[in-house]
Amino acid sequence: MPVNTNFNHMNKTLLTTALVFLALGSIRGARMEVGYCNGEVSETTASKVGKCTVSAAVILSPEILSPYKGASVKGVHLYLSTSEGVSDLSGWIRGTLEGENIDENYAAEALTGWQTIPLNGSYEIDGSPVVVGFSFSQAKSVKCITIAGDYNRDGLYVAKNNDWSSLSSNAGSICVELEIEGDMIPAKDLELRSLTTEYPIVKKGEDLIIEAELRNASLSVIEGFEYELKIGDYYSDKSSSSAVIQPKQVLKLSLPVSTSDFKADVPLSGMLTISTSGDEVESNNSGITSLAAYEESFKRRLLLEEFTTELCVNCPRAINTIGQAMADGYDEKMTVVAHHVGYNTDWLTLDEDEGLLWLYGNDGTFAPAVMLDRRVRNKDVLFPVESIGYYDTFGPRLEEALVYPSFVNVNVAPALGDNEIIVKVKAEAMPVFGILTENPRLTVVLTEDGIVHHSQAGISNPEFTHSHVTRAYLTSFDGELFNWNDNSLEWEGSIAINPEWVVENMEAVAFISNYNEEDPKDCVVFNTGVAHLADASVKDIESDSEIVSVEYFDVQGRKVSNPDAGLYIVRKYDSKGNISTDKKIFK
Repeated sequence: MPVNTNFNHMNKTLLTTALVFLALGSIRGARMEVGYCNGEVSETTASKVGKCTVSAAVILSPEILSPYKGASVKGVHLYLSTSEGVSDLSGWIRGTLEGENIDENYAAEALTGWQTIPLNGSYEIDGSPVVVGFSFSQAKSVKCITIAGDYNRDGLYVAKNNDWSSLSSNAGSICVELEIEGDMIPAKDLELRSLTTEYPIVKKGEDLIIEAELRNASLSVIEGFEYELKIGDYYSDKSSSSAVIQPKQVLKLSLPVSTSDFKADVPLSGMLTISTSGDEVESNNSGITSLAAYEESFKRRLLLEEFTTELCVNCPRAINTIGQAMADGYDEKMTVVAHHVGYNTDWLTLDEDEGLLWLYGNDGTFAPAVMLDRRVRNKDVLFPVESIGYYDTFGPRLEEALVYPSFVNVNVAPALGDNEIIVKVKAEAMPVFGILTENPRLTVVLTEDGIVHHSQAGISNPEFTHSHVTRAYLTSFDGELFNWNDNSLEWEGSIAINPEWVVENMEAVAFISNYNEEDPKDCVVFNTGVAHLADASVKDIESDSEIVSVEYFDVQGRKVSNPDAGLYIVRKYDSKGNISTDKKIFK
């Protein structure tokens, strides 16, 4: 979960430096490299297939370039994992990805490893974005584009014959950088690069782990530093380290903090300040992060979002896994919403469901798949969509997803009007909830159970039914932004009843989440509310007819005469020919 971090000098990206020392020990007017990979390399590579021109680039933001306004761009620094099969290697800079080259040059030869292609130096950084990249010709696929360092969405662009696309990689960004020259490059600069916590709110009395990344952003070796951590009036610690930090090197600190003396259930600020002798840039030496200790939290309800379609032959297996989980007591702990996308589409697909496909990443979609509160499984994973196996392995995964406490509560109250469904939502947040998101969103969706399939792959039973299917969104698929009113929210929406819906088989689902269209890891769902429309006090869906027969089906759609323990679909027929379905757990 990303933590809200406010740096005095915000520098979320990586600055890499070259060991370039001028005569007589002076480093004024020195050169350095600016990019996202931090001078790192890895075994992760990318390529394009066939005889073509291949290009790779990163877009350097104004944020990363602004400290170097006025510096001259002297070259393109790039890394190739192999040069065999590479010809006509050139380096270039542009204003936009598909724009004309501002400056370019060809290498005398392509080299394996790092090399710099010099530019004429006529371009000076003015704070605008700069695209830095390289191109080459190949007769067949050459896996030479190397990816390393921290992930950045603007650091993974590759083109075949100038047709650009974005890669998806856990390994970081393409190893290409700007080589710049200017008087603003500091002789010594120890930078606080990031300040985070694994989770910013812990049970009072438990240790809270603050993690800091320090980086030598200069051309000199840094020998030792001091740091001070303060958390309100409850914690203060000064310490020092004798660590030697080489140029380009990143050093990680893990700082455990006892919360025993914290005031519970209130947001607190933690401030870390670092210093070293001779540091010329003090504006990047401190950072602030929000945190808290809690004593009480709300009851948690997990949101399981399923990706499934009728073209997916393995989806019935996943449906069975989810059914087993519900029968094993998770129906009280989680709500399921099924999006009919991921492996092509089918007759149940909504446009809004397709709007969620970006959460898979750029390596393609698949089904069956799930998201659990849209939370990534660990910090090494970039996207919240994951595969779903059999229940013996999926059950522990659900327990893992349920460990996070909830500091917001969501209640849903549906009703029926004149041929419309009305949904009222009330929510309440604890003061510490604001630590998790500054821009909460509310999403409200209607789902339906007991929908008989048309042509489900992998199923021969004509009475197999789909459950939890999205039927309509009462908000946008990415949620509706709102502001708390004294930590409370009241919302109401309505929608006309579609004659294809069986209203008594429907649920109203509401959840509060973050949604960051720039970062799939930052779209976490914090809590969910659900209500059955059959429980609404309305006459429109009541029947005065007698029930004449009842049928039972297991979660795979097979008709069962005498249900054993487990979850079953109950289908009822009344004397007027009406059919209704419901879920029932037999114990």
